[in-house]
Amino acid sequence: MKIRKLREAVTPGIAKLAYKILSPGDAKKAMEDIKETLSEKTYSPFKFEDFFVIEIENHIVTTGGIWALRHDPYIARLDWFMVDPGQQRKGLGTILLKKIQESLKKKKHAFLCFAPTPLLLLDLFSPTPLLAM
Repeated sequence: MKIRKLREAVTPGIAKLAYKILSPGDAKKAMEDIKETLSEKTYSPFKFEDFFVIEIENHIVTTGGIWALRHDPYIARLDWFMVDPGQQRKGLGTILLKKIQESLKKKKHAFLCFAPTPLLLLDLFSPTPLLAM
């Protein structure tokens, strides 16, 4: 198992996973956001600060990225967090979420927002959710 940061070479594996899990429209949007992140020429509020993948035997099985909310830079949003259905219930999502939390703490973010439903706001320095709706 390898945890890697987003790079151009892994996008075909991410696309394969996205189209396996998401609706075609959501998978297309996920890939647009990822391409935007890899682009050095554009600025977008949807550009990921960090995006990680977990690979097992050269297959991407888990993905997830974060970007800061523009109105409050201490809050980051988790997006396009996906675990291959065949790899679920094996702790890979937890492993990747811990990696993302480490990255957020280094960047001085205090909270992680899980969206869209239910909305969950996690205090990165406390083990319990702050807000769940």
